[in-house]
Amino acid sequence: MAKIFVLGSLNMDLVINAERFPNKGETIKGTDFFINEGGKGLNQAVACAKMGAETYMIGTVGCDEYGKKLIKALKTYGVKTKYIQKIKHKNSGIALITVCDGENKIIVNSGANALINFAKVEKILNTKTLPGDILILQQEIPLDIVEKAIAIASKKYVKVILNPAPAAKIKKDLYKKVDLIIPNETETEILTEICPDDEVSIKLAIQSLHKLGVKNVAITLGSKGAVISAGKEIEFIPAKIVKVVDTTGAGDTFVGVVAVMLQEGKSLSKSANFANTASALKITRKGAAKAIPTYTEVLLSE
Repeated sequence: MAKIFVLGSLNMDLVINAERFPNKGETIKGTDFFINEGGKGLNQAVACAKMGAETYMIGTVGCDEYGKKLIKALKTYGVKTKYIQKIKHKNSGIALITVCDGENKIIVNSGANALINFAKVEKILNTKTLPGDILILQQEIPLDIVEKAIAIASKKYVKVILNPAPAAKIKKDLYKKVDLIIPNETETEILTEICPDDEVSIKLAIQSLHKLGVKNVAITLGSKGAVISAGKEIEFIPAKIVKVVDTTGAGDTFVGVVAVMLQEGKSLSKSANFANTASALKITRKGAAKAIPTYTEVLLSE
């Protein structure tokens, strides 16, 4: 069975709920403060592992208590952690998350995530991956490392899934090396300069991404579901009607689950529909990684 490698961020999420988001210069009271493991890389790795895939996390943490907890959590969920580097005298990544009516606003301090060592990443990708494996990338680590990893993976015939978050354009010649790109609405607009707010603009945005060279596209549309394209036909996937508790990690759940389903030989359509169900189940729960459902839970809720 092919393996999944996730190269990306590991953060400790500091989460507080509020009745509304504060205005500039305003202090408001919050409730239900809690701390949990997160970061796009970690969340996506956990989603893959919970789907039953052999998953390896490549990333960096500080030599602090949060770093220890992040690694311990990954092991608990079944993610392989031997490729995580510990950086002395640097804090692990931190995310300050405010949740209001199920929606969130996030401020991230990259910490050790910004110091990931490319030479070590290069060695892992060159010596530990095989053709047919999958590499999942986001952009919460330095962009040049993301770009170099895409190039290496392509040469190794490793399938590349790019979640361009936070949004930033990569070098144009690299898009053709991306097997699947998964942006949200905001990221799509930044990459294509087209706001995907109706059927016509969504189709134009997808066409724009294909023109860049990307083979397959999946745009997550929040409460409107998702839309996918394998190069020809476009399929709209409606959102599941659920009680929204916390959207943190919903997009990461989608990315990880899609990767595993594709690894198992499912079509992009079947993979995205299953991932859509997983994301819907996730948003009914508080937290990020710990709230991501297992394969059995998704199967039973379909």
